[in-house]
Amino acid sequence: MIVFPAASSYAGIQTTMRGGGGVQGGKKNQLKNNRFAATFYYPRRKSAHNLVLTKRRIRGGRVLFPRAAEMNGIAADPPPPKRKTKFGDPNNPAAVGLGGIGGEKPREDEKTTSTVATKAPPPVTPPPSPSPPPAPKMKKSSKTTVVVSTVSKTKTPSSPPPSKKAKSTTNILRPIAETPLNRGEPTCGEPSPLGATRLENESVNFALRTQNATNVTLVLYSEEDFKSGKITAEIDLDPTSGFRTERAKDDAVIWHVEVPNLSEKCLYGYRVNGPKLPGHAFDFNKIVLDPYAKHVCCNRERYGETNQRAENDLEKNWPQYASGVPALYNRGSENEAFDWEGVESPEYELADLTIYEGHVRGIGQTYEDMIGKLPYLKSIGVNCLELLPIHEFNELEYSDENTRNPETGELRRNFWGYSTVNFFTPMTKYAKVGEADCGRKSNDEFKKLVRECHRNDMEVILDVVFNHTAEGNEKGLTLSFRGVDNRSYYVTAPTGEFYNYSGCGNTLNCNHPMVADLIVDSLKHFVEEYHVDGFRFDLASILTREASHYKGEEGPTAEELSLLASAQPNSGINNVNSADSTTNGMMPYNDEEEVLYDQDGNPIPKNPLQKIPIGTNLEDPPVLRAISNDPVLRNVKLIAEAWDAGGLYQVGTFPHYGVWAEWNGKFRDDVRNFIKGSDGFVGAMASRLCGSPDIYHASGRKPKSSINFVTCHDGFTLRDLVSYNEKNNFFNGEDNNDGENHNISWNCGSGPEADGPTTDKNIVALRERQMRNFFCALFLSQGVPMITMGDEYGHTKNGNNNTYCHDNYLNYIDWDQALDPLSGDGLKRFCSEMAEFRAQHGAFRLPDFPTDANCQWHGVKPHEPDWEETSRFIAYTISANTPEDPEKFYVAFNANFESILVTLPELPAGLHWRCVLDTSLETPFDFVSAEDISDEDRFTAEAMVRPQLRANRFTILDRSCVVLKAELDDDDEEEEI
Repeated sequence: MIVFPAASSYAGIQTTMRGGGGVQGGKKNQLKNNRFAATFYYPRRKSAHNLVLTKRRIRGGRVLFPRAAEMNGIAADPPPPKRKTKFGDPNNPAAVGLGGIGGEKPREDEKTTSTVATKAPPPVTPPPSPSPPPAPKMKKSSKTTVVVSTVSKTKTPSSPPPSKKAKSTTNILRPIAETPLNRGEPTCGEPSPLGATRLENESVNFALRTQNATNVTLVLYSEEDFKSGKITAEIDLDPTSGFRTERAKDDAVIWHVEVPNLSEKCLYGYRVNGPKLPGHAFDFNKIVLDPYAKHVCCNRERYGETNQRAENDLEKNWPQYASGVPALYNRGSENEAFDWEGVESPEYELADLTIYEGHVRGIGQTYEDMIGKLPYLKSIGVNCLELLPIHEFNELEYSDENTRNPETGELRRNFWGYSTVNFFTPMTKYAKVGEADCGRKSNDEFKKLVRECHRNDMEVILDVVFNHTAEGNEKGLTLSFRGVDNRSYYVTAPTGEFYNYSGCGNTLNCNHPMVADLIVDSLKHFVEEYHVDGFRFDLASILTREASHYKGEEGPTAEELSLLASAQPNSGINNVNSADSTTNGMMPYNDEEEVLYDQDGNPIPKNPLQKIPIGTNLEDPPVLRAISNDPVLRNVKLIAEAWDAGGLYQVGTFPHYGVWAEWNGKFRDDVRNFIKGSDGFVGAMASRLCGSPDIYHASGRKPKSSINFVTCHDGFTLRDLVSYNEKNNFFNGEDNNDGENHNISWNCGSGPEADGPTTDKNIVALRERQMRNFFCALFLSQGVPMITMGDEYGHTKNGNNNTYCHDNYLNYIDWDQALDPLSGDGLKRFCSEMAEFRAQHGAFRLPDFPTDANCQWHGVKPHEPDWEETSRFIAYTISANTPEDPEKFYVAFNANFESILVTLPELPAGLHWRCVLDTSLETPFDFVSAEDISDEDRFTAEAMVRPQLRANRFTILDRSCVVLKAELDDDDEEEEI
């Protein structure tokens, strides 16, 4: 089966799944309603002039090549000639500044002329032989020919460009006039490191890696020119003029140049040209962002503000991007390197973490403001903050006039941030300082946030999106990666269509050598430069899929495509999408790959580099191997969301290399089912409480490999999970068609009519109890607990389970509730006590899975558990079973509609059971052992249950959880004292 997402109305980007919470319910993902069966047609050539269509049935259905009209120009479009024009070209939108994305021509009154500041090359006597003379050997310090274009203040006729003949007759380096941004003449530079690097001599080395480009030009801006939409200078990195390129290990080409004494106020981008073949997207008229940019500017100072100089809606939301160059070495005292003040990470063991999934803007609006909220997070027992994406993205991506919020009339925003523009830069708009100092100040503001988290004994994990980018499908935007090398950065079919394993229009080509290196470099950059403690990988299964290695020339010819299209006039491919779970997430297209035959019937090899079908699930993916074996990265927290939108579900089977943990989606689903009272989940609940040994033990992993969660940003909040049977996403502007339908929720009433707020006291009380039951399951299970921002006090999103586009109260912490000690009828207090309880008792943080030696299962009677399908009761005793930690606990969950009187396990002489918590009781007695209860109140509460405990019995009310602790008898305690 092939999965095709429903189309969004914006910029041709096709998307159904917004963001990274993944696919709830595992393989039952959001794309399940957009599938159809497919039959593939393959060309079979009997002779050079006789094309025969060979039809092969591939697991049902029908998908064909694009119509001929969609492929016009493929055969007739020759490789692009070397660019002749510079700034002032009427076909160059960047000549008037803000059209670098849309490609519109400037108005006549805005056309700007330029001068090419070069001296004429010295004459060279042609050799007697027709073969060209060998190029002279170049030293690293040799000066390099460049073409610089500068904006003249008045309109003057532009100088004619150097002729091809003059340019090709010599490799002697030619001096150039200095630009307003630097002093001295550019030289060849070095191919490493990639991106822009400040050298000790105050020069800046630029290096760009691309596999298929044929021409690269470095574009420079001053701050003033960039803001006004002008280009300050351009340097054409033409190898025939003296510049050198280097071959990388994967045959990619690295274009590089060193610009001396370059101002730190300089911004830059690239023009990149290449072959006009299927799947390539080179456009020399567009200025693209360096994939290795370390700070980013886009002429929008503050979050949510549009580009006021834009002339159309696209430019308002998507202005030209540019990167700043590194700061000077010898800066003034006010601009010294960031001071970490000696603060270091607490470096907790993974098993000891309590993770809080939060959002910068949802917690504090900016990095700076968020620092003031850290004491609150610490007070609820959090010691690790997992931030939703902070890589540079565009919050205005979904700001479409046609899909405003029906309730408020607000424009939609890309709030979550799962749509990356650059992988090396913290989100500039999250900084209070905005784009100050060419974006450098925003980087420092994020560093300050990390430093203060560490000062508060809190680690920082970043949610990273190495599965797709903001550029959308083949109809999307050209911002960076697409323009540098579309075929290398994205998973594309031989004929150029995008594979869509992400559900968001494109799929990052993670196991392509060039992309794998970028991913590793990005991760190391954030560890070494920003001191972050780890990463959570959104839709991480995409990182296990085989890359595409097609360059565009290996596919069917235009003649063959035309014949196929004419045979099936209604055919077409918008996106190449993955199959369902029956094909393990792999494309049938590559399961039985397209084959061309010669006149003797022998198959013609398609692409020698594509030895494994595109999208195949790899056992040893190069990118994961590189991350896991890197000496820096293998020592930080690595957490996988082990599924993708193509149906590949790898919870428990994700390639872990001994260092990876996983979001345990099965924990979420099984706990939800058991707590709400579904039959058939008592065995699964037992496994989840033990750290999921059925999932992780066979592969040699431990309970800490399981990141346990009941809710996350993507889906219902905890309060909505117990208040809604159906999603309520109408305010998203998509007619409630977006978001997950399979939520495993229950509103604690008699039907859908009970959804939402209610005045029924019984329903209200049951909802409060159920939320406490979920917190018990989360904190009492072996593994690492993760709570979602706002769940601690019972935040509601009014039943909206897909709030990706709301920059408002739905996604903000309600600080009035959060700071109220009894908010949510004491839910925040209960959550805090549970986090502290887990941290204090090793029985709930075991280093290995429980065994018979430290865990015994019970039913209504001791040691007689009920594992039948209809059972809704589970109880067990658990201990760390070590001399240092001999404590023993009795834990019971009753998901029945009725109360149960249980017989407790016998304790050795001198011990008795004491109640720790009972979710059927109201606050503060729900957690009776808490320190905030007075001795008098605690004595009264314990006195009410003491008669039962003395008889070794206990009544567990319907839909509640109880925890008892074995303690010394009072007489024995006095003797010890």
